[in-house]
Amino acid sequence: MSDTIRNELARLKAAPVETRAQVLGALAELQALTGRLLSQRDAVSAELATLSRGITAVSAYAHYRTTKGKRS
Repeated sequence: MSDTIRNELARLKAAPVETRAQVLGALAELQALTGRLLSQRDAVSAELATLSRGITAVSAYAHYRTTKGKRS
């Protein structure tokens, strides 16, 4: 554990009970927010994969249309 974390934990232990409760509440909110962000990240990743497949298909079709009947 780093000195900074150790120092902050010691400071928190010395803080009034109300402050500790506020910090724990803030940590719980942060944990919930992190969970929501991770689930949104997964959804965005899936949408980007779908978009990428669409772009690849359009690109392949455009290449076919521009080279149709031409020999390489």
